[in-house]
Amino acid sequence: MNYLKTKPQGLDYKIGEIQPYLYSFVLATFKLVDADYNCFARAYRNYSPDGKEYLPQVFTGGIDYKDVFF
Repeated sequence: MNYLKTKPQGLDYKIGEIQPYLYSFVLATFKLVDADYNCFARAYRNYSPDGKEYLPQVFTGGIDYKDVFF
């Protein structure tokens, strides 16, 4: 799935312009289907719940963030 940011501004706007092209390119190049690949606008450096370390997380919508490490 291709997660696009709603109403992007600044750097996010430029990322949003090229993201659909890159997403299509990756799917075609590696012969993937939509369910096999998730594409996010950009990762954020957020604090962990205990506040002792940083976690890379992606914005999925609303107020929700998702960890990108497995």
